[in-house]
Amino acid sequence: MASGQRDPGLRGGIWRTLLLTMREGVPAAEVEAFEQELLGMPHYMAAIRNWRLARVTTPGSRWTHVWQQEYAAIDGLVDKLDRQLKKHKEKITDHHRSEGSIAREL
Repeated sequence: MASGQRDPGLRGGIWRTLLLTMREGVPAAEVEAFEQELLGMPHYMAAIRNWRLARVTTPGSRWTHVWQQEYAAIDGLVDKLDRQLKKHKEKITDHHRSEGSIAREL
């Protein structure tokens, strides 16, 4: 479907694969917008060296898309996962703080 390369000669990179399912009946325009958002991800994440997005055409498959990203080293992927974990922890902490303030008000 679509792919991109920043480092076409990269050998031994770390591939990350995400299998996705779009619900039946999602309007084609929404599917296309989703695909464009995925393909725009490398613009925001320089650690992604090469990437590709494909629609799954295998009959009976529950997956509709395969999104793959290649990193030059595990560091790029680990940094991304670390940022996601910190963001999740902050969200949980903020949620618990707001619950505590409500409890004090009652």
